[in-house]
Parts: sequence; structure tokens; C-alpha cells
Amino acid sequence: MTINPTLSEWLNLIFRWVHVFAGIMWVGTTYYFTWLDARLSEEEKAVANTGNAAQLGSRHDVAERSGAADYRLLHRRRRAG
Repeated sequence: MTINPTLSEWLNLIFRWVHVFAGIMWVGTTYYFTWLDARLSEEEKAVANTGNAAQLGSRHDVAERSGAADYRLLHRRRRAG
């Protein structure tokens, strides 16, 4: 099976530009998420320095990071106690 050379060139051109655009988007999202992560880290540090850690939902984060099976149990115990 042979493809028309003109059609082949158009498909090649479209594929190359889609590939270039996807690469630009990939790099852009990498820079965006790096910036976003740094910004959120700054907010966490600022809240930790004020002593109002509940503002960021730190109990939920601690429960998830500590490997608690169900973070709701942690909250129930805290409320009951």
C-alpha cells in the first residue's frame, strides 16, 4: 500500500507540530507545578510559624502521613477526648 506523497508530507508536518506543542506544554507544566509546590511549602511554613496549623488541615495530613488506617478515627478520638 502506498500513500500519496502530498498526504504523507501533510501528515508529517501535522505530527511534528503536535509533537513540538506537546513538548512545550510538558515543560510549561513542569515549571508551573514546581512553582506551585514551592508556593504551597511557603504557606505551610508561614502557618506553622503562626501556630495556627489547623488552618491547613494539618490533622488530616498528619493522619495520612502517619499511615493511620482511617483518619476519621483520629478525629473522633480527638473530639471525644
